[in-house]
Amino acid sequence: MMRKKMRLERMNFEELGRKEKICLYLKDHPEVLTQELMDEVATRYMNCGYIRNAIKNIYSQFVLENVTNNNFIIVPDHYGKE
Repeated sequence: MMRKKMRLERMNFEELGRKEKICLYLKDHPEVLTQELMDEVATRYMNCGYIRNAIKNIYSQFVLENVTNNNFIIVPDHYGKE
């Protein structure tokens, strides 16, 4: 941790990445971390990202497990019979 902090202090602001710039801004301006901002961040990023990541992680395992156990049900097509 100390090495990274020392490295950041020696770098030019323009050389920093986006996350590093945001971290420095939030360190210098703690008043922007309001409850309203945190609610917005949680609804916009954490929920969608968490759900997508969870689906991405379990989808292949779920499909493989159900294919090997033959758990899928084929629903017949009734459109042509009406």
